[in-house]
Amino acid sequence: MAPRVSEDHKDQRQQQILDAAENVFIQRGFNATSMQNIIDESGISRGGIYTYYKNTEDIFLAIMKRRDDSSFEEKIPVSQEHRSTWKEVNDMIDDFRDFIEGMPESLAPALFEYYFTTGWHSHKHLPILESRYGKAIQMMVHLFEEGVESGEFQPQLPLDSIAWTLISFFDGLGFAMMQIQRELFQMDEQIESIRFYLKSALNPVEIKNSHYTS
Repeated sequence: MAPRVSEDHKDQRQQQILDAAENVFIQRGFNATSMQNIIDESGISRGGIYTYYKNTEDIFLAIMKRRDDSSFEEKIPVSQEHRSTWKEVNDMIDDFRDFIEGMPESLAPALFEYYFTTGWHSHKHLPILESRYGKAIQMMVHLFEEGVESGEFQPQLPLDSIAWTLISFFDGLGFAMMQIQRELFQMDEQIESIRFYLKSALNPVEIKNSHYTS
């Protein structure tokens, strides 16, 4: 009788496969990656890989799901030391900008490649993508609500609409970042434009000595 494999061992083996596959997808993109590339990178036998995943799309979807689970484990906290919610919003924008600047060297190009090729036809990624957007919107709306409850924000638009505008803006900016030179699409100027939009939409009270009140 073959020895039973523990659930911990199975999980460890799957994570090893996903770690190796993510490296390959970052280096080669989605369409150019084969199961053999992942086998070579992981050092796991062909049978070992196929025990868990049927093809590269299954592996890619597992990576997407893992990233989705890990990205929103904690909401953005507001400091207990009277730090303004408006400052937290601007810090969030800075975090988005930093993420976008690193996109060309990340998994993002493979994600876009998958979305517009295999994913365009299979639609298998849509539940993961919808979950990711839902968590991002929930996180942002929660942050905006804290500003409203504290009296700091007097929003001029529905909070979920503001959140969706922010998500759509950064999605477009990220796509442009991978296609066009930063100077040509004026990334810094666009970031300041979205700050201006958020200030108009959230209508924060003026915070003295703040870099973001002008």
